[in-house]
Amino acid sequence: MCLVKRTWNLGTSLNQPSKFDKLVFELQDGKAHLLIVFSLSDEVFYEVSQEQTTFGSWLKMDKLFMTKSICNKLIMKKLLLGLQMREGTLLKEHLGELNFVLMELCDIDVKIEDEDLAMILLASLLLSYENFVSSHSVGKDSNTLEEFKSNIYSRELILKAFRNGDVTSNFVLSVTDSAKGRKKKKKGKGN
Repeated sequence: MCLVKRTWNLGTSLNQPSKFDKLVFELQDGKAHLLIVFSLSDEVFYEVSQEQTTFGSWLKMDKLFMTKSICNKLIMKKLLLGLQMREGTLLKEHLGELNFVLMELCDIDVKIEDEDLAMILLASLLLSYENFVSSHSVGKDSNTLEEFKSNIYSRELILKAFRNGDVTSNFVLSVTDSAKGRKKKKKGKGN
């Protein structure tokens, strides 16, 4: 929603220098308005049915549903802080839930530090990720949410490859004793 609002602000600040450009703009606006109207539930459609332009519909929906009240901020922050990965949920789905809540918070102008978001993500993971969480939190001053997401995705890809048998034994690092197999020479007379 933040991205759409920013794009809309850029699009509405452009000048329409010619009649042709105005006509194209009006056609595009009409198409966008229809797309929005056809995407609405009946309850929301009823609220914005009197609006004739995309911008008017957008403003009406923003006024009705994007309130920046304390109550709305509290609800969204509770969702973020209470987010927990459920057993059997794919990592991709869990990160999708996190991203949804973050976008909703962005829409109501709530800003949360990236480091805090990274810690919330780590705290929301299942116990099966405990080794990952420990290795990425112990002894580190800070990390970003994007770093953690990237590392989690990498972990999932490696685990998936192991499960599918796509990884050969050459992929696994092993430590060997360098002295193994060597014969020790005995020290004696004449050597």
